[in-house]
Amino acid sequence: MARLLPLRKDIDVGSLPPTEVSTYEAHPDDPDLLRWDAELSKRHRPLDHAFWIREEQAQALWFKLGDTTVGYAYVRPGARQLWYPAAITIGPIGAHTAEQAEQCVVAAVHRALSLGDAVRIDTPGPHPALHTLLQAGFQIVDMDMFMAGAKVPRIDGLCYVGSGGTLF
Repeated sequence: MARLLPLRKDIDVGSLPPTEVSTYEAHPDDPDLLRWDAELSKRHRPLDHAFWIREEQAQALWFKLGDTTVGYAYVRPGARQLWYPAAITIGPIGAHTAEQAEQCVVAAVHRALSLGDAVRIDTPGPHPALHTLLQAGFQIVDMDMFMAGAKVPRIDGLCYVGSGGTLF
C-alpha cells in the first residue's frame, strides 16, 4: 500500500482524467454506507464509521453515474496524521468495478482539494488510480505491507482504498 501525499502546488489537477461520476454528500447515519463498506472492506465496522464522523469530521460521500450509485468515500479533514497534520485524508473509498473505483478516487481528490492544501490517500498497489495520481503529482511518502491470514477474506485492491494503516 502506497501512502501518497502531494501539496496543492505540486498537483497538476488538469492532468487528472475527467470523471463521469457525480459527488453527493451522504447522511452520516445512512445504513447503506455501512452496508457498502462491509461488502467492499470484507468486515462490518460501525465503530470505525462513528469515529471518522465524530473525531475526524469526515464527510461521507456517494458517487453516482446517472441515477446509479457506483461508490462511496469518506473525506476526513480532521484525521491529523503525525507527519502531515494539515493533510486531508481520503478513505475508505469503494466501488464495484476498477473503472468506477478510479473515477471515485479522482472525485474524492477534487473534494479533498476543496478543503485544504494537502491530501493523503493510502492506495493499494494494484488500484487503477495509483498511476493516475502519480502522474498528477502525488508522491509516495511511505509504504505499508498488508498481510492477512488465509481465513481473512481479501479485499479487491482494484476496487477498494482503505482508510489508512490504523483502521485500514
